[in-house]
Amino acid sequence: MDAAKFCELLQATLAEDAAVRRQAEAQLAALKAAAADSYVGCLLQTLSGHPEEQLRLQAAVLLRSSAFGGPLEGGAHLWGRLSAAAKAAVQQTLLQQLQQESSKTVRSNICSTTADLACDLLPEDQWTTLGPQLLQLLSSSEPQQQQGALHILAEVVPALGPQLGGPQESTHLGALVRRCLSAAAAAETNVEALSLLVALVEDGQRSVYRKVGTAESPVSLLVISAAEAALRQAGAETQPGETPDFQLAERVAGLLVQLVEADRGGGAALLKPQLPLLLNYLLALANAGKGLPGLAAAADAAAAAAAAAAAAAGSGAPAAAPGAATPSVAGAAAAAAADKVEGTETLRRLAIEALLCYAEMRPQSLLGCTDTLREVLNTLLRCMLEAEREEYKPWFESGEEDDDEQRMYGIGEEGLDRLARSFEEEEGSSSSSSSSRNSKRESLSAATHLLPLLADAIKPFLEQEKWTFRFVALMAIAQTAEYLPQGDEQQLAAVVHTVAKALGDTDYRVRFAACQCLGQLALDHAPTVQHEYTHELLDPLVRCFSDPTPRVRSHACAAFVNFAEELEKKEMKKVLPAVMPKVLELADTSSPLLVRQHAITCIAVVAGVLESDFKVYYSSVLPALLQLISQTGPQPSSHREAALLSSLRCKAIEAASIVGYSVGKSVFAPDSRVVMEQLLQLFRTTESSLVAANSASSSSSSSSSSSSSGEEVEETETLREYLAEALARLCRVLEADFIPYLGQLLPQLFAVLALQPRELQPDELARAQEDPAFEDMTYVVLDETKSVGLRTSLLEEQERALELLQTVLSVLAQPLAAAAAVPETAEEVRGLLLQTAQTIGPLLGHMLSEAVKERALEATASLLEVLALCPQHSSIRRQLLLETLRDVFASLADADTDAEAAQTQVAALSRCIDAAAGGILSPLEVAEEVNKAMELLRKSGERRQQLAASRQAEAETEDEELSDEVEDEETERNLSSSLVELVGSLMRSHPAEFLGGPAIESALGFAEGLLGPNACNDDKAVGLFVCCDILQHLKEGSIGLWPRFLPQLLECLLSEDQRVVQAAAYGVQQAAKVEGFAGFAAAAARNLLLVIDKGKGKRGKTCTAAVDNAVAALGDLVEYQAAALGADTERLTATWLSSLPLKQDATEGLRVHKQLLEALKRDRNGFFSAELSRVGHALGVLAGVYKTAFADGDLDKETVALFEKVNASGEPAPLEQLAKAFTPKQTKKLRRILEDAAAPA
Repeated sequence: MDAAKFCELLQATLAEDAAVRRQAEAQLAALKAAAADSYVGCLLQTLSGHPEEQLRLQAAVLLRSSAFGGPLEGGAHLWGRLSAAAKAAVQQTLLQQLQQESSKTVRSNICSTTADLACDLLPEDQWTTLGPQLLQLLSSSEPQQQQGALHILAEVVPALGPQLGGPQESTHLGALVRRCLSAAAAAETNVEALSLLVALVEDGQRSVYRKVGTAESPVSLLVISAAEAALRQAGAETQPGETPDFQLAERVAGLLVQLVEADRGGGAALLKPQLPLLLNYLLALANAGKGLPGLAAAADAAAAAAAAAAAAAGSGAPAAAPGAATPSVAGAAAAAAADKVEGTETLRRLAIEALLCYAEMRPQSLLGCTDTLREVLNTLLRCMLEAEREEYKPWFESGEEDDDEQRMYGIGEEGLDRLARSFEEEEGSSSSSSSSRNSKRESLSAATHLLPLLADAIKPFLEQEKWTFRFVALMAIAQTAEYLPQGDEQQLAAVVHTVAKALGDTDYRVRFAACQCLGQLALDHAPTVQHEYTHELLDPLVRCFSDPTPRVRSHACAAFVNFAEELEKKEMKKVLPAVMPKVLELADTSSPLLVRQHAITCIAVVAGVLESDFKVYYSSVLPALLQLISQTGPQPSSHREAALLSSLRCKAIEAASIVGYSVGKSVFAPDSRVVMEQLLQLFRTTESSLVAANSASSSSSSSSSSSSSGEEVEETETLREYLAEALARLCRVLEADFIPYLGQLLPQLFAVLALQPRELQPDELARAQEDPAFEDMTYVVLDETKSVGLRTSLLEEQERALELLQTVLSVLAQPLAAAAAVPETAEEVRGLLLQTAQTIGPLLGHMLSEAVKERALEATASLLEVLALCPQHSSIRRQLLLETLRDVFASLADADTDAEAAQTQVAALSRCIDAAAGGILSPLEVAEEVNKAMELLRKSGERRQQLAASRQAEAETEDEELSDEVEDEETERNLSSSLVELVGSLMRSHPAEFLGGPAIESALGFAEGLLGPNACNDDKAVGLFVCCDILQHLKEGSIGLWPRFLPQLLECLLSEDQRVVQAAAYGVQQAAKVEGFAGFAAAAARNLLLVIDKGKGKRGKTCTAAVDNAVAALGDLVEYQAAALGADTERLTATWLSSLPLKQDATEGLRVHKQLLEALKRDRNGFFSAELSRVGHALGVLAGVYKTAFADGDLDKETVALFEKVNASGEPAPLEQLAKAFTPKQTKKLRRILEDAAAPA
């Protein structure tokens, strides 16, 4: 085809007439199919020689989308059909036109086409010259060539990476990027260079990106210089009266955010040199238009230093001493100094995001920057103060807000939480495996480093006459309340007094904020707030139920919900006469919908707390709730009203089920059928519509699908979620009476669970990747020609269906087993169990969702629990367990399975083994599963050692925080622990088969290999936990094996690594309960005393947990091995007692504190009665753990009974005398115990 004819066809593809377009597209498609060389040649000729920009642009677009679109081996991609000459012409023309094209738009498309094609060809070694050619363009002095090369490099870094890693190449590229970031380069070149730097960091090209910055020209200052250049350019291009276009500066700020987050903090590390200047500059941008001369001066100094650094980067000479920055009407300094600057909101957002991201990635770097932190807080508060603008009025009045874009108030509010959270030390971050350099760092704490600065900032706000300041102060408190230190009663009391006062404020917005704050305090500081401040807070809160503003009434209800959820029944009964009439009034149909839904939740919470005592309200509440569920009435007049009605219906469903559960089966039974029929009808309707919608979407090719009804779909999903939770709740209350409803429920669940990922058509996959209307799609690319996917909402519904199925099986295990034993229902139950197994089975290997796999395993465990109660179905149980083991181990063997997902699967598989009980596997089958677990343990250990070596190398060469590397190591540790627990489950369920077959030698041999003198501490801990399982589950049967590992276990008590000590101490706990341990008891006691003594005064969660386990082990020794310990028993018991309570390990703490109470009541050998101080200490311990995580309901009841007995009898001494040595906290708990003892049950 000649060039003129081809250009006519191209022109026709741009025609307005659809018929003309289709005809031209058909002719081009025919040419493409018949003559690939000719088709591509015509496109290249048009791109390189046609005078019309529009046709050159169309040629570039078709080269990318038509000629070289799709997978390289796919039928649509022409590269494989081109001749060698045509291929060479493509590569040559693209790079040539990159240099010659005058149109920026066409040039950008050429870059994208080149990059896409390069990503296909580079892995196949079919464009080996590209790297050197791009570096040559980058070395030129022409901005157009530099920008084009930078653009392409940024997109092809992952494919080109291997060519960049050599010392010479990396140094050269680093220098070129630095040069393009210099003052000598154009502003656009600066930005493209920053984009390439981000790509290098995101690809982990450390050998390159760490060479971009130098001492004279650090990356942080080059970023400032790029931003300043972009701002100056925007100012220069703006005519008087126009709003500046800050898009280029916004791109710099956006790239900075990406840089900070890239390579697991590696990008943030690049910014550490001259970091304070960068932070000051970002603060100025974040406060554009706020009229802050102080920030402007700091930004001015930063810009001056950046100008000198950027000049040095261009010349290669050392930076000159910074002077005053050249005044600029568009620079950050000028923006911060001005009282108003138009068009900067996006720039402000991005600057704040960069500040917050840096705090999240590198909080330690900010510890010495107190002034900067203070200014970041002030910046976030200034954002929140923008709530006074008119645009926020609908939100204050009704809760309506624009979800399309977060407003500045929301950015400030969320920013406070993010900033505070970044300063919270993560669990295990100070573990013994961390580098010594990390262990010496100051511990992070929002309470220490941030909250005092925030308190200083908001204290004046509370005294301001203008409502906005008081509102912002209270919302700031609400956002950061969770970081108030637990146990600091003075701070908490001050906050409570502030909130109580604000509940009576003259402005409704402040009262609304006070309600929000109260609700947050009730969540974050339960049960202290509920127990200590009920009267101070509830009285003004209940008055807010009658507030003239609906928004305040609704938030008062919401706050009461949070408060009441942790309120004890006796306290609820006290406040109910004042609360319940108000709540019932607010739930009435005359109240606004927003108020009604929160009031209904109040009813649900009250019912949940009162339990059976709610029956006095039952007859008046349930009919009203059922009416709401049926939702008969006039059609809503707006979408918002429809959304509120839908939410109200969901709350009514929740409340009805909670009311039924609370009052109990005897009260609820007469109404249960009506409730169940309504809920099941709704459930059938919503589940059927879901399955139907999936079928429709499978056959539909319309890109519009149903995006206009997205909000309705979301409301339906929420309704399904509430229905599933309600049905689970009612299953628990009805128990065996729920079985008749399974015939209606299970088919709906099975239909949803039967939905499988389907193959996606190419156009559908393209929409899923690019069209926002198809964001609700989870898919996986299997190969170059096949992809499968399923709507994300369907995957979430499968999770809910599995969770509900698990609940049904768990609750109805006994009734189903009983029905399986009755001839009339045996076959029906057998069919149900088989169908359930067949439905769950395929989901164990789900290719799209780890969450679905986890839920399927949980449901399998519950099904195995039912089958374990049905001896007549042992063959089904055996087959299900073997298939589950096979499928899960196959999934775990997949190299692509990440450690966190694997750990979750292993933990769930352990529950399946436990649920199935024993008598299923043969000794050889047990050994086979143990060997699989051991192989996974070996691989996990190897990965962990590689991570540790990498972290150590990084620590020795770079002054960086290594939290991500440490997290990966911790994830591998968790996986190893779960694998050991799985082996323990096999021991527990099949002890005879384990001991009588090859499994014991596999497990013990593995453990012995990890306990050798050259083993690392992590390996020793794993080996010890295997030994702990042998001791715990095989008990006396393992005594003959003890010489192979018990001496090493006792020696490990003296390790410097606290994880090893904790594991060894746990092993002593298990061994102490076996009579044969008598010969080891004295040595164990000596070593435990050393652990306890060494731990005195030491801090850290890992150390405390190790000491806790040593104390627990000592208690077990004196209880079970007293005869072997002889005269030392009393001294050891005294040490055990003085070391209580446990402080870190809540599981062990509960057991040990129960052990203490029993020891006190039994008083063996008169240990306690011999010294009253021992009784006093024991009572103080029990008082201190009362109503904490270190006690449960049973221990709390026994504690109350014990104190009540001592108080009434005065034996062994008056309680007042015994409590003299109590700490203030224990004394406070004592008062509460005595109050609870006096309260009616």
